[in-house]
Amino acid sequence: MESGALDAYESIVKAYVAGDLTPVQRFVGPAALDVFQRAIAERRQRQETLELTCVSIKDPVMAAGPGKTVELELTPKAARERFDALQEEVEREIGYRVYVQNDITAAAGGESMFGVAKHLSDYLFFYLGARLHSRLVLNHQIYNTTAAVSFDVGILRLEEEIRKKGNSPSDLWERGADWPSFGDAEIAWQRDLVEQMKSSIAALKPFVPVASVVLSSYAPQAICRAICRELEQAMPGTTAIAGNIERLPKAVGAASLPFSSRFMVE
Repeated sequence: MESGALDAYESIVKAYVAGDLTPVQRFVGPAALDVFQRAIAERRQRQETLELTCVSIKDPVMAAGPGKTVELELTPKAARERFDALQEEVEREIGYRVYVQNDITAAAGGESMFGVAKHLSDYLFFYLGARLHSRLVLNHQIYNTTAAVSFDVGILRLEEEIRKKGNSPSDLWERGADWPSFGDAEIAWQRDLVEQMKSSIAALKPFVPVASVVLSSYAPQAICRAICRELEQAMPGTTAIAGNIERLPKAVGAASLPFSSRFMVE
């Protein structure tokens, strides 16, 4: 969302949770306010509490030298204890149920529930962000692994190559924007990206016959489809599908966590 719309949305949600709509009267018309107020009154009468899902749409990054950042790698197993501790702390502070999940795993869940993977039971999920991440999905379950699941061939690598050519990479990070042609830098990057995807698939094949691949990203759909076509040509018999949850696949997945906890087998 645009920053103004996002601020208004957050203010409305906070006011609804607090049960006081006074701060948001300038955002919401009389009819909507009436609906909100009745919903709050009914909630209080039923003595219901709210369950909140807090969604971050930005990749976690850290400083890596002057003017440079890198995406933090939060592997599923290593982060589990930290996630549990964070969940307990936030629940204690705000008094509501909280859901915490690795962002890539959340994106895979969103694609499974609402995206192109709804009809797939077994596939290898890739998320293309600042880095390339992967998750294995078998029988609709997302599996954690001690193997490497994050690779330095993502959009950050493309940015570095574009800068080396003396061009501006600013369009790379605009969600929903089409990318201009970045020439040789983009061609070389796509080749390296596909090679890494091939390596990940090949590493699994002796143990799991991977026939389907899903590539999710906030990168333009045209770019994701081109990568999928190149992967299919390089690996006959593999079906590669570009995800259709555009712009905010991580946020959609994170927002579905309360549903996952109720309707999906852990």
